[in-house]
Amino acid sequence: SEQLEPEEIVKMLNEYFTEMTKIIFANQGTIDKFIGDAIMAIFGAPVFTPQSAQNAVKAGIDMLAKLRELQKKWEAEGSPSFKIRIGINTGIVIAGNLGSIERMDYTVIGDNVNLASRLESNAQPMTVLISDSTYAKIQKIVVAKEMEPIKVKGKAKPVQTYEVSDIKIKKPEKAKIEREFERKEVKIFATFRMPPDTKNHQGIIQDISGGGMLMSTRVAVSIGEYLQFDFELPNKSKLSNINGKVNVVRPFKDKNSQPFFKVGIEFEAMADSEIEMVTNFTSA
Repeated sequence: SEQLEPEEIVKMLNEYFTEMTKIIFANQGTIDKFIGDAIMAIFGAPVFTPQSAQNAVKAGIDMLAKLRELQKKWEAEGSPSFKIRIGINTGIVIAGNLGSIERMDYTVIGDNVNLASRLESNAQPMTVLISDSTYAKIQKIVVAKEMEPIKVKGKAKPVQTYEVSDIKIKKPEKAKIEREFERKEVKIFATFRMPPDTKNHQGIIQDISGGGMLMSTRVAVSIGEYLQFDFELPNKSKLSNINGKVNVVRPFKDKNSQPFFKVGIEFEAMADSEIEMVTNFTSA
């Protein structure tokens, strides 16, 4: 700020904010607010997505990559550049409109919001620092280094943190799924949830591949809805918290005229090891 005129600072920040906002939106995030030169973003609200932790970390990695491009551009123009740090936490918050009768804004508040801010303050420049609660949800698909626990204001115990350097998401294109994954006819009992509801429902998987599955269930679900599954393959391999998106729903009636549904599921962001388990299992 000491080196530039206010107009130049505003121009640089607006260019930076524009690119960062695109990345946050592309990863299904919501801009909560701009705080000076900082951005507060939320994932999983107001529209819930089961992979919100993954989306947030992917956004952080993408933001650092884009800033490196901007740094080179600014340096080529003879302008000073800057570095950023990113903190990410996962947990329950209160989301809603906050303010006065004259003005209200949608925001999130709570201890987990405060912790995200503390993580950002403790992150090294040009790094993404996440909490253990975030790491627990994405550890299968990230390259991360365990850091020393940090003592943060408002927490009685030190907080375990991880510095993320990369995220690896394998999501084959729909056209490739049919070529790469052979569907296998099975009869597998599964339980599933409809986040944010944690209630377990039941279904029977009728066929499955590394890209998705067909399940019959008594529970009515909607196309585009995200579900979370637990099931055991015929070779006794167990899979938990597998995320899937509903892309087909067909209603039927059984011999007693009771309704049930055949539901087509497309798997979302499965780890390579999980795809291999589903693709290569043999019946016990």
